[in-house]
Amino acid sequence: MTGAAGLRIGLGWAASGRPGSYAPLARYAEENGVDELVVYSDLLFRPPLGPLLEMAAATDRVQLGLGCLTPFTVHPVEIAGQVAYLDAASGGRAHLGLVRGAWLHQLGLDQRRAITAVRETADIVARLLRDDRSGMNGTVFQLAAGLGLQYDVHRDRIPLVIGTWSPRMAALAGEIADEIEVGGTANPDMAKVIRDLAAPGAERAGRDVDDLVVSFNPMLVVDEDRSAAEALARARGAMYVEAVGHLDPTVDLDPDLIERIRDLLADGDEEGAGRLVPAALLRRFLVCGTPSDVVDHLVELASAGVDKVYLGNPFGLDERRGLELLVERVLPAVRAAST
Repeated sequence: MTGAAGLRIGLGWAASGRPGSYAPLARYAEENGVDELVVYSDLLFRPPLGPLLEMAAATDRVQLGLGCLTPFTVHPVEIAGQVAYLDAASGGRAHLGLVRGAWLHQLGLDQRRAITAVRETADIVARLLRDDRSGMNGTVFQLAAGLGLQYDVHRDRIPLVIGTWSPRMAALAGEIADEIEVGGTANPDMAKVIRDLAAPGAERAGRDVDDLVVSFNPMLVVDEDRSAAEALARARGAMYVEAVGHLDPTVDLDPDLIERIRDLLADGDEEGAGRLVPAALLRRFLVCGTPSDVVDHLVELASAGVDKVYLGNPFGLDERRGLELLVERVLPAVRAAST
């Protein structure tokens, strides 16, 4: 587990920007002490590999995450190829994130064997990277004996991240992953919960669960004007309270409140939905406020046992200004907090 000075801070987002816009952002982030950049494969956003290749070409140090790929939309063989290419292009700075996948019911996909699918995907990717051609006869996926990548890889093992709130998927992460990521939370109490959920899998594999990296992926809205930052956070963050709030066992949600939020979101009224979210509840799911507020929140997360935080856009009232406040005021203060 980590303290404030050891907290790794990255940026994470679903890609919607224009081609060419990612290289300057990545260069700026690296030059100003951001540790990692992750682009998520959220449904109907730009596929993450393109933006990450721009980032790889523009940077030398920052780690790059191919985030939340799901084998229900991308076959494990293609996942292996994508992460291998990113790893080669970045000189060995890639990691791979696997998830069950959200919102896929809209595509009519059957996700009932999600745990098995993610396990078998991780197995196939690992086999292909180390050129193991013995084959695999899985329940969801198969890899015929003799099949292998037709090119050299940069590394024969790439760090694996599993993103989940699920107890069973968390146990799988404890068994096979390097990192477990909880999306849409900024709740310090969840750090112990998710590590405890991963512990049975770690025990099965003969691993120490404390060696598993725990990461959170909350939205960030930082500004000198606390009220303005909180207003935007409410409008943009109400969907996370509605979508994942019921998954947090440490939060007592009023079903009637969630139903009202859901109805307003369905009508496109994000501001109205946000106004219903109490401030204390909002801060369980995202990070917002002044730079000092954000520092305090991140230090609290680190003290609770969170090892990494991938902060998501919009970052601030204005994205560029939010990033400036993050790197100029927040990061130095977080890293000095335990000295």
